[in-house]
Amino acid sequence: RKRDRNVIPNVDFGLCVGCGACAELYPQFFEMRDEKAWVINHEKFIYEEHKGVAAACPFGAITIE
Repeated sequence: RKRDRNVIPNVDFGLCVGCGACAELYPQFFEMRDEKAWVINHEKFIYEEHKGVAAACPFGAITIE
């Protein structure tokens, strides 16, 4: 399993409306706190395996950086 760069998901709180879609689809990486999504367990994020997490947000609040 090759990792060409160390990237993690990030949440733009200005775009996050607290719908919870990311936490529902990827509970291992997101949890809801104060009506916003927070990234958890970022050290377990492997881009090749989890690159679909950004698409989980219908508001475009999740990026992988």
